[in-house]
Amino acid sequence: MAIIGYLLHKYKDPAKPYCIILGEDTEDDRKGGGSGKGIFITALSKMLNCEQIDGKNFKVDKNFAFQRVKLDTRLIAIQDVRKNVDFESFYSIITEGITIEKKNKDELFIPYADSPKIIFTTNYVIPNVSDTAKRRQRIVEFSSFFNSRYTPLDYFGHRLFDDWDSEQWNKFYNFMFACVQQYLVKGIPERVASINTKNKQIKNSYGEEFLSWWEDYIDDSMDKPKMFGDLYNQFLAMNELERREYSQKRFKKALEESASIAGYYFISRRNNQSGGKIEVILSEKGIEK
Repeated sequence: MAIIGYLLHKYKDPAKPYCIILGEDTEDDRKGGGSGKGIFITALSKMLNCEQIDGKNFKVDKNFAFQRVKLDTRLIAIQDVRKNVDFESFYSIITEGITIEKKNKDELFIPYADSPKIIFTTNYVIPNVSDTAKRRQRIVEFSSFFNSRYTPLDYFGHRLFDDWDSEQWNKFYNFMFACVQQYLVKGIPERVASINTKNKQIKNSYGEEFLSWWEDYIDDSMDKPKMFGDLYNQFLAMNELERREYSQKRFKKALEESASIAGYYFISRRNNQSGGKIEVILSEKGIEK
């Protein structure tokens, strides 16, 4: 409700420039779709001017990328964002404003305070390992209650919006206004991503073989010092990989970023008792030096 209220209200806090991301609470990208993200966008478009853009082939730096955006556009919805989209390329639009370029016309810059808010829909995860990306993203995860086999029409017995009578429209408007009130009173609360979303981020960045090893590792090794070399060799053996197929450097980065995604502390230090070899510790509470 707070996310809906934020998107409906025109106010934009310069200290909290958010991109709203509608994702799915599923670990398998192929099982996404039909969960209601499109209905969410349609509901917002009934309340404000929303420009919807096909995200499959969209490139933010392409000429005339936002040519359909107008001065009264309040929301830009980039639908079905492709896998591994470069989220950093959207930073300036999210935090500073947007430049509108139309054919045979002068450029128009809309400053941050007056520019449209940005929302993504995707079946994938948007990279957010860096602190900068985390600060700019607010994720809403849709469950699989609705899917390709069980639709809102099956549940409600009628289509949304165009099958409504005046009573249903009034209930809809009252709910949307209640969402604005919720946002004004409480702001947007912090939310922790689901395990499925976290795992999907890890798998997309470092492969399914690493995710499988990682899940065993966190079950067995929390707060237990482990020699980095032993972990690396264990990972290679488990997946029947050669060093050239998965480098030690990539494995170390996968450990560090997976810990960050999962919300754990990751400590890497030299163990003098083993001749200065590197040991690593994964912890929920952190380790005193």
